[in-house]
Amino acid sequence: MHLINLAFGLRSVAALDSASQYLMRPWSTGVGSLTLLTAVVIHIGMGLTSIAQRRSVAMSRTDWVQMVLGILITPLLLNHVMVVGVLRQITPDFQPDFDFLLVLYWKYSPVSALQQILVLVILWVHGAIGFYQWMVLKRVWVRIGPILTPALFLIPILALLGFVEGGKDTLAVLETTHQGQQKINMLIEMMARAKPELAMIQKSIILIYGVVVLLALISMTLKILRTYGRPVTVSYDNGVTASGQAGLSILEMSLLNNIPHANVCGGRGRCGTCLISVQQEHGLLTPISDIEAHTLRRIKAGDNQRLGCQARLLAGTINVIRLQPAFVDADASRNPFRTEIDTLPQSGDVA
Repeated sequence: MHLINLAFGLRSVAALDSASQYLMRPWSTGVGSLTLLTAVVIHIGMGLTSIAQRRSVAMSRTDWVQMVLGILITPLLLNHVMVVGVLRQITPDFQPDFDFLLVLYWKYSPVSALQQILVLVILWVHGAIGFYQWMVLKRVWVRIGPILTPALFLIPILALLGFVEGGKDTLAVLETTHQGQQKINMLIEMMARAKPELAMIQKSIILIYGVVVLLALISMTLKILRTYGRPVTVSYDNGVTASGQAGLSILEMSLLNNIPHANVCGGRGRCGTCLISVQQEHGLLTPISDIEAHTLRRIKAGDNQRLGCQARLLAGTINVIRLQPAFVDADASRNPFRTEIDTLPQSGDVA
């Protein structure tokens, strides 16, 4: 909603303020603010938990991008979130409008304006990838995808243009009028008063966040180190063999050894495209989890078939057949086909 609101800056700053009454007001209430804050904290917590639970760094390029961007968002977004709150604390009757916010960024701190542009791009890319990965597996995507996909590109572009154009218009008006100069001087005075408290709060939050991120990375590292010295082996349908450490999933073994293996959902157990048929088992696999069981039922998997992303090899050797070509798209998840073990050759697949 915030980005859609910014797009109104292409029309005028007055349009920005008018649109915010409808688009932003629900989130400005006590309940709305609490709901938004809770959702953000839960999302950050889930992201860091997923990092802490990793047993390897075997990820697709998309998952690497998601992880790095997810870590960067909090410190980059902090300044934007904290400024208005601190100013309201110092001046209780302070009511910010877009004139104030645009002058704050484009006049008082142009570097912060550029930082907001960077945050907008990072936040939107992170959100768009996550939204796409979630929605593309649903049957309804075939109908709404052609409409939503252009919007995923159009909204951030319009928001950026609105932010820049609104800033230009605001400065052009305020810098040429006596009332505007007074507003700018008031902003400079308020920011000077708020700066020490703002810096202290930001440092505290970044320190706490940094410690939590570090703990998540340490947890991941310990899980990786714990498996060293316990080698396991996976033999694939085209004669290729992958070696790795005990505790890795079949999909992680494939990725670590650069062996093509379909995984539309990034190994989250949702799509079923990493499906394998266990042909010969001289090793120990983890039991089927609730997440895996749900997906196996949905795609009507046969006997001795597992999800490569969920089945972890704890010891020994296992022979498997990949039941989907490595280049398969989300349509295979929305409309899974069921054959016995007839499959396209995998050796020429593209990872």
